[in-house]
Amino acid sequence: VVLHFLEDVRKYKKYKGFCHLGIDVCFLENEAFRKFLKLGGDHGNTVNGSGGGSEKKSKRSTGVMVRRVQPTSGANGILRSMDVVLAVDGIPLGNDGKVPFRRGERVDLGCYVTSLFEGDIVRLTVWREGEEIEVSFPVSPIKSLVPSHFNNKPPPYLICSGFVFTALSVPYLEAKGAWSDYYTDNISYLLSLVNEPLKQDGDEVVVLAQVLAHRANLGYEN
Repeated sequence: VVLHFLEDVRKYKKYKGFCHLGIDVCFLENEAFRKFLKLGGDHGNTVNGSGGGSEKKSKRSTGVMVRRVQPTSGANGILRSMDVVLAVDGIPLGNDGKVPFRRGERVDLGCYVTSLFEGDIVRLTVWREGEEIEVSFPVSPIKSLVPSHFNNKPPPYLICSGFVFTALSVPYLEAKGAWSDYYTDNISYLLSLVNEPLKQDGDEVVVLAQVLAHRANLGYEN
């Protein structure tokens, strides 16, 4: 982590952060699921279709399926839902979403991607509609709709009359006890936004955090 930070600063004169593919995936450990996607264990063989024809099988039989591509990701417009990522930069990907690391160790695909830097090109081997293809795109840090921090700055806020507005963030939800045993329906709804992708840079969720005493908002205390 420290070496990545130092190299980031050396290359860009400031800290850019860790990169992500910007995709949500589904593991393919279920045999029936792999069969549905025409991913079999007989490498390079063909299987007969119901119409008497034949369909190619992937040379590689393991990977993860793309569920959703985040709009601000470099993969947007290149990867599709139902694509199966078989390998990244030539490294085979397991059905559990892991890649080889050190001897006898495996790590999540995301761990490999975080070793890259903004602008680096990642090359993916993809199984799409019965065909194995190669795609590539630049990786970059992916911002979340609900930020986990404000880069050591105070949280932004706006006071209008007695209304205090602020940007929704993970620290705000933690302060409201969102991950405790009990929380309100309103907090539950806000919590559901934490994993939502950012549709475009600058998007944020603004919440009414507090109502202060002010004659302009008389009757709005609750």
